[in-house]
Amino acid sequence: RASGHPMHLKHLLVELPQADGRLYAKRSLVADEGNGVGEHHGVSLDECGIACDGVPACQSFSYSDYSRACYMKDQEVTMESVPKERRTWDWHLRTYFPIEPNSSLPLPMPVNGSDAVPGHRYIERSLVANEGSGIHSEPHETSAECEKKCDIIGACRSFAYSAEQRMCFLKDAVITMEDAARVPQYLDYKTY
Repeated sequence: RASGHPMHLKHLLVELPQADGRLYAKRSLVADEGNGVGEHHGVSLDECGIACDGVPACQSFSYSDYSRACYMKDQEVTMESVPKERRTWDWHLRTYFPIEPNSSLPLPMPVNGSDAVPGHRYIERSLVANEGSGIHSEPHETSAECEKKCDIIGACRSFAYSAEQRMCFLKDAVITMEDAARVPQYLDYKTY
């Protein structure tokens, strides 16, 4: 169901598979996260919620589907809590807070439970002179894997990929075939 909330209030209810069936609301990262009361890396959202439930001081947590990182906090959070201004390094984090089972929070239209954008069509071209700001970089075997990563990150509009280096650099710039090429080109990097 669609809601009239602006992007910074995008949220959904998430039921984590725990014995008590606790519900969490997902929202944008909050400005005041409080103090850290523990963190876990390489965990699922479910594992993060279970870990938070096991720590009495944990009132909310920040979680990244992208890096599978869980940061438990002592701050009580609501949908009205002030959102944090987005920075280039925390775009993938969301805040989760427990709610009562019969809470009435409006639900937006999520894309498979995430903030993913619809798939884009990418065209390979020479590396451009102005790539915009870097969002993230990581190794990928193929440009197709890099495309998928760009599609799930809302701020990603283009990427540079090297088959030789097997590296992907996600960018925020919308690129056209008319944009100036980088001179000289760098290794075998292409812009998509």
